[in-house]
Amino acid sequence: MRLCVAGLWVCLFGCAGSPHEALTYTEVWELLAVTGDGGVVDAKVEVGNRGVLRGQGHVSVDHWPLQGDPVQYSRWSAPIATRRSADGRQVTLDTDVLGSTGELVEIWRLRARSDDANAVLQVSSRLPAVPAATEQVGGGQWSVGAPVGSGSVQGWIEAGERGGRLFGHGLVLRRGGDGLAGSERRTVAVVGDGVSIGVDEHGPVRLAWARINGQTLDVSDAQITHYAGEVGIDLRPGADLVVAVTPTGAGGRTASSADLTSPERIFVDTLLSPPDRLVLGAKARVTYAGDTFEYAALVVWEDDRSIDVRTRRAPSPAQRGRR
Repeated sequence: MRLCVAGLWVCLFGCAGSPHEALTYTEVWELLAVTGDGGVVDAKVEVGNRGVLRGQGHVSVDHWPLQGDPVQYSRWSAPIATRRSADGRQVTLDTDVLGSTGELVEIWRLRARSDDANAVLQVSSRLPAVPAATEQVGGGQWSVGAPVGSGSVQGWIEAGERGGRLFGHGLVLRRGGDGLAGSERRTVAVVGDGVSIGVDEHGPVRLAWARINGQTLDVSDAQITHYAGEVGIDLRPGADLVVAVTPTGAGGRTASSADLTSPERIFVDTLLSPPDRLVLGAKARVTYAGDTFEYAALVVWEDDRSIDVRTRRAPSPAQRGRR
């Protein structure tokens, strides 16, 4: 959503030479997971220049259980307390840290803590990272990559007596640049042992990957399907694979302006009508070369086209726990 805010600001102030110095620069890391008990984790770390302060950071962690109240954490860090390594594999926001290591095993860890909530997440995989797809858009570049297309997840998220340890499968996405890709974004991913399938569409940028039963598939024709409120993935004719997705009921809906500061929220909510961010846990029915398999799936949907599923809505930003 900072894309819309920055689009107005850049007309007034212009851009600096380097992409990381541009007023339109932002970078977002997302750790998404489906837990073994059916819950959904949506964790985001963002740094950039599109907010009120150049170089500020933001971290949020939402745990949506299949039943019961969600655990939610949200926090901003001042530019002086926000640090990003040159390769983007280590981000520090005051005392909250996202970092990765990787040789034979790619591991991403997030630690976030406040007086109200505590979260430690680890996503690991032996599969190679999905290289970023990059397009020129909105006066700059925008890239979407998947450091982990599918991996195992462990950790804990707790707030008081809610939450606890968790295990499951998930992925890590990294998106960003100095271009303006727009507010509509769609992601459908299949995660689990022996499978890594996904399509992420953000403006003109499309990232696709597919590996099943040890085989890497052709994703040149990959697309997200949307028909009568139901979504899926279709790799045909490049590969004989189709995914049908059925939401489990876990997940939730948050306002796209929830991760903005108060002045930005007032501007966005008053002048714009961005789609909400919808994050869903789902079951995926994968049909490949005549055989059918079932796995866990994740859907991230920021689009005016609706999905046929009931979701819980997060509290307003003023009500979410912050430190």
